[in-house]
Amino acid sequence: VGWVHTLLHAKGEPEPLILSVGIDLTELKSAEARVNFLSEFDPLTGLYNRQAFAARLDALLLRGDNGGGALMLVDLDNFKAINDQHGHNCGDQVLVEVASVVTGALRQTDVVCRWGGEEFVVLLPAANGPRAESIAEQLKQSICNQIKVGDQAVTASFGLFAASRALDAMFAPAEHDMGEHQ
Repeated sequence: VGWVHTLLHAKGEPEPLILSVGIDLTELKSAEARVNFLSEFDPLTGLYNRQAFAARLDALLLRGDNGGGALMLVDLDNFKAINDQHGHNCGDQVLVEVASVVTGALRQTDVVCRWGGEEFVVLLPAANGPRAESIAEQLKQSICNQIKVGDQAVTASFGLFAASRALDAMFAPAEHDMGEHQ
């Protein structure tokens, strides 16, 4: 609760009157916390959004301690069909489950982001080629084994490359890799 105090001087009164008004700031604080959350996180999955992810990637690259880190692009296969055949609530549930599987399988130092739609990006600091490929294969199997829509397994395509260039430039090779491996 916030308080505002005002002195009022009434004609003919020797002492001023004090007017105090209490304002409940609970709703304002709650709205402020929600705006702060949405500025960094995807509201559906709770993962970083692309702006917060880009800031973390930039910080890592500026520090120069990425140690051969990799960037992984994860794109859910046939996601439009899931939404069309089973509805958007089902599609949303798949996204939440993918976020859970991915974050549960990674190290605390890895950074996961919902890039948009059915695309996720994972920063794997200090994970070079073979290690990043192993992580991608484990995630691919985990998603396929753990997430089902009806009796169909959810599958994903992966793109990997070194996390050593500007973020925008990273997506062209990853998307090209994914096109070759779908």
